Amino acid sequence: MEIESLLEKTSGFCVRHAGKIFLLAVIITAVMLFGITQIELQTDISNFLSESTSPVIKLDKEVSNKFGEDSGVMILVKISDEKSGKENINDIRDIKVIKAITELTKKLRTEDNVKDVRGIGNFFENEPEQNYEKILNAVLNEQASKGLFNKDYTQTVMFITTEGKGKKEINDIVQTITDDVDKIAIPEGVEVSITGEPILMNDMSDLLINDMVKLFTIAALLVLIFLFLVYRSFTKGLLPYVPLLLSLIWTLGTMGYIGIPISVATVAIAPMIIGIGIEFGVFVVNRYFEELNKGTERNIAIQKGVSGVGRAILASTTALTIAFLALGTGDLTIMVDMGIALAIGIIYAMLAALFVNPAFIVVEDKIMNKNKNEK
Repeated sequence: MEIESLLEKTSGFCVRHAGKIFLLAVIITAVMLFGITQIELQTDISNFLSESTSPVIKLDKEVSNKFGEDSGVMILVKISDEKSGKENINDIRDIKVIKAITELTKKLRTEDNVKDVRGIGNFFENEPEQNYEKILNAVLNEQASKGLFNKDYTQTVMFITTEGKGKKEINDIVQTITDDVDKIAIPEGVEVSITGEPILMNDMSDLLINDMVKLFTIAALLVLIFLFLVYRSFTKGLLPYVPLLLSLIWTLGTMGYIGIPISVATVAIAPMIIGIGIEFGVFVVNRYFEELNKGTERNIAIQKGVSGVGRAILASTTALTIAFLALGTGDLTIMVDMGIALAIGIIYAMLAALFVNPAFIVVEDKIMNKNKNEK
C-alpha cells in the first residue's frame, strides 16, 4: 500500500472520529502537563559530562559518595565605597568589624544546615571581648592571616560549608545567613554580601527558567501573529498552531518523565520546535484550503490535504530525527539531551500535523458553523 493511500485512510479515520481524536489529544496533553512539573534544572557543570567519558567526573562522584558532598558559601565583608554616618572605618581589621564578624561566626555555627565556618572570626569566637585587641595583634603577625584579607585591608571573606545543593536548600541557606546578618550590629560603612557556587547555580536556575519562558513567549507570539497575517483570519491561523502547541506540551512532558533536564542547551527546545514544527501544520492546512477552493467537500479535502503533503512531512521528519539523534553520539550529556528532546519534539509535531490537525479542522469547522447558525 502506498504511503499516500495509507495516509488518506488514516486521515479519513481521524475525520470520522474527529471529536474522539481531539479529546484523546487533550487527555494526553493533560497527562503531559503533569510531566512538565517533573522537569529538573541542570546547572551543575559536573553533570555536563558522563562518568563513562570523563574519569575526572567519575572520581569526583566517587569522592562525593564516600566523603559527602558539601557546598561552599562565601560571605564578603567590605568597607563601603560610600562613607556615611559617624563611624569612619577605613580598615577592615577595625576591632568593631572584628566583633561583628565574630558574632556572626557564632550564630552561623548554631544553624542546622551549616557544617563549618572559616574566617577571621575563628580566632576570637571562644575568647572574651576584652582580649580581642591582644588577639588581633597576635593574629596579624602570623602569615596565615594574610589570606583572610585583600591587599589594602578593605575586605575580608568568610567561608561557610553547608549541606545540600538543591534549589530549596540553597534558598533556605541564603535566608538563614541573611537573617543572621540582620541580627548582628554591622558597623556603619561596612557591607556584607553573600556569594558562592551554590548561589550562582541557584541564580542560573532562575535565569534558565526566565529565559525559557521568554524565548517561548517571543517565538509563540511572533509565529501566531505571522499565521494571522498570512491567513487573514484568527480561526484559520489557529488551525496549524493549536496542534503544534499540543505537541510542544507532549515534548516537555516527555522530558519530565524520562529525566531530560532543562540546561543551557535544552532551554531553547521550545522555540526550536515551534520554528521547525509549524511548517508541518502549515503544509497540511494549505493543502486543505487548496482542495476547498477547487470545490472539494470538506472531509475529502482534509484527506487529500494530508495525503498530498504526508510523504514530504514523513521524509522531513525522518531526516531531522536522524540529524538530531546524531547529537546523542557526543560526549557532552547536555548535547545528547538536546538531540533526544528535539527528535522527540519533531516526531510529536509530525503526529500532531498528520493526525490531530485533521480532527481539529473538523472540530473548528463544526464550532464555526454552529456559531453562524445561531447568529
